[in-house]
Amino acid sequence: LASFSKEAISTSEKIPVSGSEVKVIEGIVALPAPKLATVVDEVTKWEVEEAKREMDKRMAKILGRENKEGFATLAEAREILGDRLFGPEELEKAGLSVEEIPDIPFTTEQLEMFKQKGIDVILYTDKLPDGKDLTGISLIEFFKNTQKGCTSIILNDIGWYKAERFFTIETPILKWKAVSREIIADSTSKNYLEQTKVLLDYVKSLYKDENDIPDTIKEMLYETDEILHDSAFTQDALSSDEKKWKPATKRLAGLGITQSFRESFIENLYRMVVVNRVNNEQLLNSVYSWTKSLTSVGDLVYSGYFDDAGAGVDGGGPDGSGSVIGCVFSADQL
Repeated sequence: LASFSKEAISTSEKIPVSGSEVKVIEGIVALPAPKLATVVDEVTKWEVEEAKREMDKRMAKILGRENKEGFATLAEAREILGDRLFGPEELEKAGLSVEEIPDIPFTTEQLEMFKQKGIDVILYTDKLPDGKDLTGISLIEFFKNTQKGCTSIILNDIGWYKAERFFTIETPILKWKAVSREIIADSTSKNYLEQTKVLLDYVKSLYKDENDIPDTIKEMLYETDEILHDSAFTQDALSSDEKKWKPATKRLAGLGITQSFRESFIENLYRMVVVNRVNNEQLLNSVYSWTKSLTSVGDLVYSGYFDDAGAGVDGGGPDGSGSVIGCVFSADQL
């Protein structure tokens, strides 16, 4: 039914399968020979899959990779999400790697909901295989700024931001995140405040009932609703006076809902690169994701429009908007 490397196991486990046992000894899963034929005859396809899932759980426990109570295991996530999961195997295929695999912070019920809503679950890492911090510039240099299997570039012009902090310093955090593959519906042609309202409503829609929303997230939503109804703040954010809009922009970027549910520039670049190298797909092919990252002059960075000419990167104040600039949902908890 399955086999595992010898290095992975230093003990033996017995797993029941339809009245018999699957015994794991020195990394090898085996059935007692006399019972093999009858077991194969007896077990249905469903029972075989159940046995495999049980093995995954036992192996996770043996290897110390059993997930926290209530959250999905990697095996369960893969079964539910299929090609919407970008985990350690996919990172390896993309040319990246992780030394430690963190727990998936979502339940199987949440994963089922993500699948229905077109949300991917992606494992982010903060290091490149050569040990360097994974920043925008180091990621581009590592892959020689080329897309998978062709001469097309990843980024089409780094001139204006080559020394910006969001490109040279910021890294992802080693963790799993749920990310909408494309921008949220009805988030284009809206300024940053209006997009934040769309994001607020989208987050609320992920819960069956308001009572299901954790207190920490309720506080974020309340804070957001309060600031969006603050006319003085709105005037400052939409002002042309940089003494007003810059502090307002910084406050917007620091909001709990922005930090917890929008992607950063490097997260956006990372997933475009990973998905391209795994699936030969260009995410955000005709739109930009307005991120939570700030430029040195106080603008909010947006990036995307990832095609054969490479992805574009720009920035603007919160009063701006565009028919091709939207908002992506990105979260490490719900």
